[in-house]
Amino acid sequence: MSDPLSDLEQAFVSAAAALSADSRAKLTREIAKMLRRSNAARITRQVSPDGQSWAPRKPRRDPSHSIKGKLLVGYRKASILRAKSTANDLEVGFLGALARRARIHSEGLPDRVSKDGPMVKYTPRPLIGISAEDERAIREMITAHIAHG
Repeated sequence: MSDPLSDLEQAFVSAAAALSADSRAKLTREIAKMLRRSNAARITRQVSPDGQSWAPRKPRRDPSHSIKGKLLVGYRKASILRAKSTANDLEVGFLGALARRARIHSEGLPDRVSKDGPMVKYTPRPLIGISAEDERAIREMITAHIAHG
């Protein structure tokens, strides 16, 4: 089974050979923006990149202090979920202290709930990734960019 990310990388590398540095930079910027929006929308929908719904929030012991609403929706903000690109590469991810928190939630790692609180193993909720729709859209963007450039 092939890795979609390496397949996309190979497609991009072969396409990039035919483009100028400015044209590659514009293409990577467009792809990074699209991936940031796509991942932010998935966070809003509470869905992982492979299309599976996230596990629901665990109920609290004290029902009078229950937390309602969606999980991790603040992570979708453009100030937190950043897209960065150059002529040769692009990144979509989290910055600063929230990058650690996002990794814990995304991979389901153990961490303390509060400074002196108990250790808890979080349920994995993948925040960032490339879905099949993203892969198709990236291929279309590369094809359109080469056709017009």
